[in-house]
Amino acid sequence: MDKVELSDEWWIELLSATSRFVRSSQAAAGHHPGSATWRVLTTLDYYGPSRATDIARAECSSQPTVSRLLARLRDEDLIATEVDPTDRRAMLVTLTPAGKTLLNRNRQSLVDAVRSVSSSLEQDEIDALNKAVKTLNSLSDSMREHEC
Repeated sequence: MDKVELSDEWWIELLSATSRFVRSSQAAAGHHPGSATWRVLTTLDYYGPSRATDIARAECSSQPTVSRLLARLRDEDLIATEVDPTDRRAMLVTLTPAGKTLLNRNRQSLVDAVRSVSSSLEQDEIDALNKAVKTLNSLSDSMREHEC
């Protein structure tokens, strides 16, 4: 199969569509779009225990900004810190059961909002979305080393 070169316009449309979909889902679920709390909890859930520096890089935020956010999330018992077993000088940030519960509740409200408008999808559209999810996750994972 020949490799297809995708245009800049195609990539812009894809990025715009995915961003619009997330914002629309959050608005329909009554969530404040772009919440740093949800992004950090989602990052920890997906990648597991992480150093604050890795979270800052993933969030394209400064270390002091992320440190303040992590302190607030720790005060709210949404995250915890533990010594990194590979480098006892470093700390790992982990989700607490309360953080996981809040994240799952948030995700379920997003699912409920999306489900309410997705009943008209045909099987071929669902299949295409399933394939797109796998592709987007793979692309995201391959770009992780290039994050801010």
